[in-house]
Amino acid sequence: MSTPFDIVNNVLPYIKALIAWNLSNRGLSQRQIAKSLYVSQALISKYLSKPPQYYISKLKWLGLNEDEVNNVVEVVTNYIVGRRPHDATSYLTIFLLTKLKDGRLCKAHKLLIQGLANCNICYYLTPGVSDEIIQRVKYVLENLEAIRNVGALVPEVGMNIVEARPNARSTSEVVGIPGRVVKVFNTIKAVSEPTYGSSRFMASVLLEVMKYFPNIKSAANIKYSKEIEDSIRKLKLNTTTIGPYENRSIETVVTLISNELKKMKTPPDAIIDLGPPGFEHLIYILAEDSIKLLEKLRLITSVIQG
Repeated sequence: MSTPFDIVNNVLPYIKALIAWNLSNRGLSQRQIAKSLYVSQALISKYLSKPPQYYISKLKWLGLNEDEVNNVVEVVTNYIVGRRPHDATSYLTIFLLTKLKDGRLCKAHKLLIQGLANCNICYYLTPGVSDEIIQRVKYVLENLEAIRNVGALVPEVGMNIVEARPNARSTSEVVGIPGRVVKVFNTIKAVSEPTYGSSRFMASVLLEVMKYFPNIKSAANIKYSKEIEDSIRKLKLNTTTIGPYENRSIETVVTLISNELKKMKTPPDAIIDLGPPGFEHLIYILAEDSIKLLEKLRLITSVIQG
């Protein structure tokens, strides 16, 4: 007999090893790392005896990709360094349960254990588990709030941050912020918790981009100004422009974006929307996931302040 937790037991040590490497690179001693991960110092020494790429290759064989591994390791490391062990444990647990629910570990499990050819227990085992993408967007919002003067990026209509599930086809498969993100003095505050299907406009923009560049799965709308546009170009982000045009409906914006994307060979980092006369101009920032989106927004803010 084999349960889903058997395959998790194959995955978890490699992820912990990468977290150990990250913590070591942040200056923590082996004793401190062992205490943080609730393992022995001898095991930490064993983890650090092999290079990070060794563990990444093992996790890729088990069905995970390098980007998502790097993301979960970075988030968990930041929570540990920030003395938030409960959040670290919660995030890692949700990540693993999401992989079980999505069937991402099934192939490796069936290769390791005989007799699992028709197993689909994970689809029923974790139907109500909190979603990894929702947790990731929460993490990004929290880190955005900590960026000095990030409020300078928020347009008058409010900001939204969205991230789609892989191969998403509808807005119900895209996480966003109900009520948007608003400026509060020099920082930001989300009006509500992120959830699926809560941002029809930005979700539609993202889904259109994904038709041409499926690796792009996250987006945010930020304020347009000459200073922000100059910052984006200074960072050499791949940028295109739509507008001006007469009516800012979802259909119009999506059509104009589609026309621009047809001409592009590489994914855009930013789309400048010059909008109809009298309407606020916007910039859509795009990335492979919301954590990479966070880094782009951090860079833009730092150049503005520069």
